[in-house]
Amino acid sequence: MHKTRTWELRVLDGWEVEGGNELVTLFKPDGVGMLRVLTTEQKPPTPDSTGEVFRGRLPGSVRTSADMSTFRRIWSLSCRGQRLLITYQCASNNAELELAEVDEIVQSISETDHEKP
Repeated sequence: MHKTRTWELRVLDGWEVEGGNELVTLFKPDGVGMLRVLTTEQKPPTPDSTGEVFRGRLPGSVRTSADMSTFRRIWSLSCRGQRLLITYQCASNNAELELAEVDEIVQSISETDHEKP
């Protein structure tokens, strides 16, 4: 598990974590992309932040975009009055290589349990 003051997630075998509370980056040293979690002040959703409803432990949305060179999946989740902006990015031709693991990691994000020491 990787924990911040606001949220926590399960780190899968082979993935590494860098960063602190506001910006955390997850990646596989031999992988193809990067997953970043940015914690910001809660803001109301804007029309350009709409997407599919995220089905996970936290409320929010998810959208995917791809062009000839870059694949991106962006989640906007709400957690303890904060907004988690989560981005996974890789080369378009590598998108399927890590996507199942990335989705599993993001599905595991939940509020940090402050009652545990």
